[in-house]
Amino acid sequence: MFCFLQAPTGKLFFIVLIFSDAMGLHFLHLVTNRGSWLDIGTSISHYIIVQTTVLFLVLLYGLARVITSFSLWSLQEAYGCCHTPPEKEV
Repeated sequence: MFCFLQAPTGKLFFIVLIFSDAMGLHFLHLVTNRGSWLDIGTSISHYIIVQTTVLFLVLLYGLARVITSFSLWSLQEAYGCCHTPPEKEV
């Protein structure tokens, strides 16, 4: 009845990372050292925000891999916290 699909998380993550890096390169070329201090600060801020976003994505992906690498049910059974019905002998 239910169909569970598993997307290739590694490939999807690398696609998002490539787009984020492309956006970072775009903002890197927009960094200027001429004009008002507001223009200079804004261009540098945009670049730093994009690079911080890329770092946050990498950390979030690593955290998600660690959290989803184990099953809650297997931990409960290991510590005896789960009341499972006895298995029927056939």
